[in-house]
Amino acid sequence: MHLPSIYDEAYHRYRHFPLEALQEQVERESRRALLWVTESKERFLASRDWSTLRVLECGGGLGGLSLHLARLSADVSLVDVAPTALEVARRLGERTGLKVKTECLDLGRPVESKLGRFDIIVDSHLLHCLATPPERASYHQFLKDHLATGGIVI
Repeated sequence: MHLPSIYDEAYHRYRHFPLEALQEQVERESRRALLWVTESKERFLASRDWSTLRVLECGGGLGGLSLHLARLSADVSLVDVAPTALEVARRLGERTGLKVKTECLDLGRPVESKLGRFDIIVDSHLLHCLATPPERASYHQFLKDHLATGGIVI
């Protein structure tokens, strides 16, 4: 089985969860990540208001952190290799009225993307999943290609 398929299969069980309970779960589980991101933003981009920031979450799965950041008024995009996770993340965003753009990409392979540049890029536990030097090199190139001047990778 191809590795992206394994990740996608892991999210199939969430398709039928009640959205309210799932939203509570993913937001609760991402609170520490939110604290980490907000502390980093205040340290390195303190002069910028959230509403002026473009944020990209890489490997964010169901999008709990992305939902938190959208609630702060950031322009948020979520990239993951699992289409099922992104489908559920979109449904959660629709349920809450929060806009999170989603893109299904395997960042362990060279990718062409028109996502643009971001002020904050968050690695949501993706790098440790990329086990080989070529996978990591592809991801690092993606980060370089998408980080805005003066932006930060968290």
